[in-house]
Amino acid sequence: MKLSQFIEEKIKELLQTNKEANFKYATDVEFSKNSVSEMFTAGSTPLDKEVVELHTLSDLPERSGIEVIPNGSTVRFEIKRPRKRKYESVSFNVLWV
Repeated sequence: MKLSQFIEEKIKELLQTNKEANFKYATDVEFSKNSVSEMFTAGSTPLDKEVVELHTLSDLPERSGIEVIPNGSTVRFEIKRPRKRKYESVSFNVLWV
C-alpha cells in the first residue's frame, strides 16, 4: 500500500481510542536486526512510496558497515488522549517494498 493510505488508516485506527490524531511527519531510516538508524540530515519520505508495516525488528538481517542506507520510514503522529490536554507522540515503522 502507499504511504498516504497507511497514514489515513492509522489516523482512523487512532481516532477509535483517542480524542484527536494528526500526522506529524515521516522520515527515512535504516532498519536492521534490533536497531533503527537515522541520519541527522534525513529527509522526509514521499507519500507515494510503497510500504508494509513493520511489527518487529528481530526478523531483519544484521547491519553491515557504517554507512546508513535507508530502507524504511518512521511515521510519527500526535495524539490527544481522552480527558488530557497535552499531545503525545506515537510512531510506527514501515518498510519500503
